[in-house]
Amino acid sequence: MKKLLILLWFIPALLIGQTTYYIDEAGDNDDGGGVGDPWLTLTYACTQVAPPDIIHVNAGTYIENTVCALAAGVSIEGDGATSIITTTNATANYTIINLTSVEGTDGSQSISDLKIDGGALKATWGIWVQGRSNVVLHDITFTDFIRSAIRMQATDNTGAEPTNYAAGNEVYSCTITNCSRMVTGTGTGCLEIGGQEGIDIDDNVITQTARAAGSNGFPIKYCDGGFNKDFKIHDNTLTKATYNGSGDWDFSIELWDCRGGVEIYDNILSAGVDIGGYITEKGTYSYAVYIHNNTIGPAALSTEDGTRGIVIEGEWKGYIDIRYNHIKNVARGISIQSSYAGKTMTDLNIDYNIIENIGLANGGADYKGWGIDWMEPLVSTDQTVNNINIRNNVITSAETDASTMWGIAVPGVGEATNIRIQNNIVMNFAYAPVYGTDWDDGSVTLDYLYIENNVFHGNGNSNLPRYGGSPLAPTHNTTQNNLIVDPEFVGGGDYSLQATSDAIDAGLDVGLTRDYLGKVVGSSPDIGAYEYGAEFPHVPIFFGGKPVFSNGKIVFR
Repeated sequence: MKKLLILLWFIPALLIGQTTYYIDEAGDNDDGGGVGDPWLTLTYACTQVAPPDIIHVNAGTYIENTVCALAAGVSIEGDGATSIITTTNATANYTIINLTSVEGTDGSQSISDLKIDGGALKATWGIWVQGRSNVVLHDITFTDFIRSAIRMQATDNTGAEPTNYAAGNEVYSCTITNCSRMVTGTGTGCLEIGGQEGIDIDDNVITQTARAAGSNGFPIKYCDGGFNKDFKIHDNTLTKATYNGSGDWDFSIELWDCRGGVEIYDNILSAGVDIGGYITEKGTYSYAVYIHNNTIGPAALSTEDGTRGIVIEGEWKGYIDIRYNHIKNVARGISIQSSYAGKTMTDLNIDYNIIENIGLANGGADYKGWGIDWMEPLVSTDQTVNNINIRNNVITSAETDASTMWGIAVPGVGEATNIRIQNNIVMNFAYAPVYGTDWDDGSVTLDYLYIENNVFHGNGNSNLPRYGGSPLAPTHNTTQNNLIVDPEFVGGGDYSLQATSDAIDAGLDVGLTRDYLGKVVGSSPDIGAYEYGAEFPHVPIFFGGKPVFSNGKIVFR
């Protein structure tokens, strides 16, 4: 479908005389650039072609020590990984291929089927796209860039929200290795995006593990202030170096100041997802950020408490939905932090996630390990929190010699109202299944707290909620119908329920309609992430694809 769409772009171009020009290792820049008399370098070819022409890179290695400035409407294609563009230019901030225009320019172009090599960390960037829409980068292999393989932004490094978002860009089926760095706590991304509307980032394999401890950047990161909206990151495999507390951050994806309609799904991530910045909001969309159906976490626990599955920080207005994820082997499954004074945090849904093996490995410090944690604020607790829903999750502590803390935290900042903790299974947290504290010595209020129809098993404080601080004293506190029993999981990593489980039909109807697998939830829901014996919704049978519950519906992929 993607290649068909690209072809459709160029049908009008064919009608007005699109030409393909060639470069070859045996070419000559004094020749005409045809298939029989190719040019020698990509840099020269970029100065000769005009929209809607194509530059074809024949198999070979091309050393480009001057920026290849690609005009809007001109595309580059190669013969695959044997078409290699590299450099020996170690000049600071050198970019191999540059696509820069004024805001709002229609690129209508693609770059594909190449290997772009940073020359053993000589070049800073591989491809820089600025101010252009409808640019497609696909089937490209990137290796060894100092800061980024791809940087796509709408503005001229202003750090402000763009007037004209770059729209319709896409990055897919690329392999990116060792193309980002971390310096004094600030990192770059192998793929960086800013001011993008409708960008689709899918089916990429991005690996950042090759640099010294603490020096590996992020696989995907915002740039130029962030300000991305209505876009998708899906079906990628993102691997970051194992976190060891050496000054980096344990994120596969870091996004700031999202402007709504952001969807992150069906990814395999070795490190966490961070949604931060000054304010995340939904704008004209039905949600701000929807994170679902991802597998998040390293292969094994570490002894560092900076490992996190999903991080929500800063201010947000409008729904952030976190559903159907498998989070594992981290110190904090989901971490929420109030970063700024006087801010509002409204509408957060954390539903039907598996959050397992939370804590530190053998030899780690005691009293670390939090399932869903509302951390101590970085600044004053003068914040407003409303409508936080934590429902039908399975949250389990690691069983190691390092003791853990709590399964679910309630906010202890400013004024918090309408906090619902319902239908969850929380197991084996040493301090308490649910915990809340007043981080500000008596000025925090917590009103309309509901802790209902959960299963608590093997937790500290006799499996009862625990409150610390001044202490935190919730008003309108409805704590009822919680079961202190073994949920009777099938076992062996399977968190579905056995037929004899007391959690079956013991949940509260909270309006959710699909469980972790996409099965129908009845009027008497089960507690936990799986509905026992429930059916999948009826869907037609299609050959050549598998049914996947994604974005609130069954789809075939």
